[in-house]
Amino acid sequence: YTYVDSKVTLAQEARAVQTSQSRALAGQSNNLFNLIGETSFGGFQARVLLNYFGDRISDVGANGAPDIVEEGRETLDVVLIQRFNRLALRLTFENLTDPDFLWTQSLEGRATEDQRVFKLGRTISLSFGYSFF
Repeated sequence: YTYVDSKVTLAQEARAVQTSQSRALAGQSNNLFNLIGETSFGGFQARVLLNYFGDRISDVGANGAPDIVEEGRETLDVVLIQRFNRLALRLTFENLTDPDFLWTQSLEGRATEDQRVFKLGRTISLSFGYSFF
């Protein structure tokens, strides 16, 4: 877990263009969390990876327009590996939570509006490997 308390205060020259005179560092979330769990027995191995980041400024506001914020999200991946001597079978499940990738902007006097939103989708892959050594 990482907590970051960042603050940018602009010089007088930059205040004519950028909207916020004081703000968090662009691209920096206050909260970051990574958790990995792994187990193995015999030729079997399982790994679970959970990642989370909090809201962060993606586009600094300029010319009176407010900052655009990338909303925080979590992802969950699972990797399963079975080894048979020199042969390995690997099954990977990526982005199981499939969260929205969402950017918002709070306009004065109006509700927060979605600027961009999309999903990456889930991925499942199967691979085989062979070790010659």
